[in-house]
Amino acid sequence: MRKYFETVGSTFKFYATIFFVVLVHLSFAQKTFVSGVVNDSTDNISLPGVNIIIEGTTIGVTTNMDGEYSIELEQKVSTLVFSFMGYRDKKIEVDLSEGGNLTLNVLMSVDAVGLEEVVVTGQLEGQRKAISQQRIDDRISQIVSEDKIKELPDVNAAEAIARLPGVALVRSGGEGQKVIVRGLDPKFTAITLNGIRLPSNDRTDRSINLSVISPELLSGIEVFKTPLPDMDAEAIAGTVNLRLKKAPADLHVLAKGLWGFNQITNTYQDYRGLLQISNRFFNNKLGFVLQGSYGKFNRGGELIRNVWNDGFTDDDGVTQLNGRRLEQTKIFEERTRFNGSISLDYSINNRNDLSFIAILSRTNRDGFNMSVVHDPQAPSVGYQGLGFDITLDLQHYMFSGLHNLGNGSWELDWTVATSITGGDQPYYYNLLAVDTRSYNAETLDPTGHPRNYPNSAPQGVEEVFLYEGTNQVDQTHEISNRALINLKKSFSFSSRFNAYIKAGAKYYTINKDRVATDESELFYYLGSEEAALARARYEELSGTTMNTNGGLLLGSNFSSPNSMSITNELGNTYEFPLTLDRDKVRQWYDIQRPLLNNDRNSMLRNYEANESVMAGYVMMKLMIGDDLSIIPGVRYEYSDNSYQGPILDISGWYGVDGNITDTTTYQNYGEWLPGLHIKYQVNKWFDIRASYSTTIARPNFNWVSPTARISRQEVLRIQSGNPNLKHATSQNYDLMTTLFHPQWGMFSVNGFYKSFDNFFTPREYQLVDSATAAGAGWPGYEAYLLTSYINLPESKVYGLEFDLQTNLSVLPGAWKGIVISLNYTRQWSETTDYKLSSKTETVGFPPVTTVTYTSTPIKSPLPSMTPHLFRSSIGFDYKGFSIRFSSLYQAGRIVTLNVLDNFEDVELDFWRFDAQVKQKVGKHWSVFVTLNNISSQEDIEYKAIRKLNSINTISRYGMTGSVSLQYQLK
Repeated sequence: MRKYFETVGSTFKFYATIFFVVLVHLSFAQKTFVSGVVNDSTDNISLPGVNIIIEGTTIGVTTNMDGEYSIELEQKVSTLVFSFMGYRDKKIEVDLSEGGNLTLNVLMSVDAVGLEEVVVTGQLEGQRKAISQQRIDDRISQIVSEDKIKELPDVNAAEAIARLPGVALVRSGGEGQKVIVRGLDPKFTAITLNGIRLPSNDRTDRSINLSVISPELLSGIEVFKTPLPDMDAEAIAGTVNLRLKKAPADLHVLAKGLWGFNQITNTYQDYRGLLQISNRFFNNKLGFVLQGSYGKFNRGGELIRNVWNDGFTDDDGVTQLNGRRLEQTKIFEERTRFNGSISLDYSINNRNDLSFIAILSRTNRDGFNMSVVHDPQAPSVGYQGLGFDITLDLQHYMFSGLHNLGNGSWELDWTVATSITGGDQPYYYNLLAVDTRSYNAETLDPTGHPRNYPNSAPQGVEEVFLYEGTNQVDQTHEISNRALINLKKSFSFSSRFNAYIKAGAKYYTINKDRVATDESELFYYLGSEEAALARARYEELSGTTMNTNGGLLLGSNFSSPNSMSITNELGNTYEFPLTLDRDKVRQWYDIQRPLLNNDRNSMLRNYEANESVMAGYVMMKLMIGDDLSIIPGVRYEYSDNSYQGPILDISGWYGVDGNITDTTTYQNYGEWLPGLHIKYQVNKWFDIRASYSTTIARPNFNWVSPTARISRQEVLRIQSGNPNLKHATSQNYDLMTTLFHPQWGMFSVNGFYKSFDNFFTPREYQLVDSATAAGAGWPGYEAYLLTSYINLPESKVYGLEFDLQTNLSVLPGAWKGIVISLNYTRQWSETTDYKLSSKTETVGFPPVTTVTYTSTPIKSPLPSMTPHLFRSSIGFDYKGFSIRFSSLYQAGRIVTLNVLDNFEDVELDFWRFDAQVKQKVGKHWSVFVTLNNISSQEDIEYKAIRKLNSINTISRYGMTGSVSLQYQLK
């Protein structure tokens, strides 16, 4: 990881220099300003979008998402008018005749009969603030407010985002990590931090693991379904913006300790500690938020995998499905995570603000998987012990400035940012011991359902011997640098007609590389020199060989005294005949490593990507009265990319024979990306929004790299990236209506339609003739099986999103503490897929057999698209007590497409239930209890051809829970 850390010192020096130069330059500017925060008088939550006008003029500003404002006064005595829909207007006279600036914080009252009797509770406060922020936004958006995050906090940012309409999660070990917006894969969603894109921390694609972001850092989460021209265009699904907290006016301290359990592994050793300190100094000019956390969580579980083969194809073209192999795995994994961050903001004066953010995160995954593999056609029973140690790192540095120029009608902002991610996998060692005795032929159905294989397997483990061992070393590293600048000019033509024009530019670069090395010994099973050398290095194994073959090492040398079992989908329990010990497996690897061979086939995972993107945009906003806003604009992005990777034309054990050629390919393209956004406020409680935007998506780094492996043994096969893979573009249309009432909440309906060109997906298919081979970029390789990636034509996604956020705060008694959130998404998708069929004919004399392949286009759903998504949350507050029950229904979806009709891999629909409880103790203390996945919901995938009779995988993570104690000083 040396390459990962050597940039840290230079990064800090770079930002410190910029900070000093800008600070000196701007410290001389002094003007007369009034600034402050506008809050709701009932619950003191900040109000974004409040209009502040100097009475008798057209000069005005609007509060930001935190309710903050700053306005320059040309006269010493002026009257400011504060107005916000649903609230009573407020006029305040300001006298600056004695000079200097003024801080003016304002409370506004709701303009509705009977609302003075409403009791605002913790969850209601979060709901009202989220509604307020969403109402003022010009985009199609959904919001999770800071109050909603902190009242009953989720374990990470991904879990908080998943509360919103049209959002699902990708989980690992039962923990939410990546977000799926509108049914599209996580790589299609842009994740930004204060508007600046975070780097990918996945080895191959462009997705982001959000478990590295602590929710306590955030002042809100914004999901934008349609981007404005000043936002990144690489966001086909949408943009998730994480807004970091700004320092409050006085000292705040937050300390939290957590203890938890994992049901499926029966462990009670999860913990997490967090400390956050924030304050302001120098007459509130300098603020800081400092946070650190450390925790360890057990993410163990169970995995059952059935492997199927394509069987006989009848005269009607229907292909049967045959059982092939069964894998049963117990997963033991601990994840330790450190997060540290510092956020600084400095108000030089009321016209110039600077901010600096640094986030450091490290996640260690330490685990051991024990698997029993039944393969009756080998025949063998395999016992695999997989030990692993994986580290994921993130560094993110961002320096920004915001400046009001001239008379306040000009606004300039700029940002420079550096992000560094790294993944280090030094230990991923799989030790395999096998029993090669035959299965019971009388009871075995070798092509039947794999779950029945254990009933016919050989009994006892005295014939289990060491077969092979392989360690997969894998390192990834990414550095991205970004710089952007925006200039905005406001115009006021009359009290009813205002506008601004905004233009900007961005430049960013990404350098990402992956280096993989497999260290293997594949010949222990021969009992020859390899086994003898291995035994000599490990003296404890002396004499522990098979009685029938003294050269073979017994699998029992690595056995654990602990027994393990697993239950299949029918409820039948299977006891593992032999379990391997993680410490013995690790000790064996450490001693054997000097004898292991470098397997050149592992270079198939290697690539290097260098991408640079230049973007510019211009947009304007026309505001006609308080009712209508129109935002037209256009963005242009130009990409200049290069990708490097090896082409492996190798053979033999460990790939020792053949040639490796390093190859570089290039892609250059530009896109004009127009957009139009309209918002019309029909009346106080009803608005309509319509938008059109154009977005793009770039393929995964390894998908577009030239890396390939050509196999000329047994099965003719090519595994490769596709340097000719095109980027995808999407035309996006949204129409949203919102009903709002300050007493009851908000209801919205959003219809959307996305039309894709060149949507990309993995594909395995036969190069059946010379034309097919040439069209795939592999001329002369007809008859090879190609695993690569293709662009799909005529793809589209469309759907409806319903969102209800309401409460019963006006009812008597305990009913007033109830807060309700319900959202439902119905989605459809369609693409043109190609199904392969064959026809065999024998004609002539002597007879000649010919096989004719036909590729037929058919309409199919896009992979990963979830047709139904329903989420509910019912909360209740009473004094210092809060409780929330949440549920999620996610309908089945296609995971991968297949060239054979009805052979798609499909995920089963499921329900998931969670609960959280909070009790305040005194003024500063709170106790939280959290239960996740109460119903122990399983993740199940199956082949569409037989549905639940052809299950591919069953993943179990069980219920998890935690108890935490929090201290908060503010």
